[in-house]
Amino acid sequence: MIDEKMTERMVACGWVAAALSALLTLLLVAMGTIPFLSLIDAAVLGTLAWGIYRRSRICAILALSYHVLNRLFIYTHAAGAVPPVSIAGDLLLFVLYVLGVVGTFLHHARNYGRSA
Repeated sequence: MIDEKMTERMVACGWVAAALSALLTLLLVAMGTIPFLSLIDAAVLGTLAWGIYRRSRICAILALSYHVLNRLFIYTHAAGAVPPVSIAGDLLLFVLYVLGVVGTFLHHARNYGRSA
């Protein structure tokens, strides 16, 4: 059985993954590694991280979907082989986003019917 503490940890996995992705994107833009327009990605990820932190199921699903679609786009348009380290990092983020989705849904399932 998943208790309240585990549920909160799952939610934290989701928002931390989104926040780290946003910060990494900002860092790569600052270094000039990726285009300046990637700041839009950082803003979207930061906003989704805040939404997951606030226990939004929609934001958790959007963050997971955004990650999957972004990675599919990157892998299909990659000029050459994708490094195994990148694939491992993407799989780790995928798992963290899935935990965030599960955590937000569990949070709302536990609190359904409680008076505010």
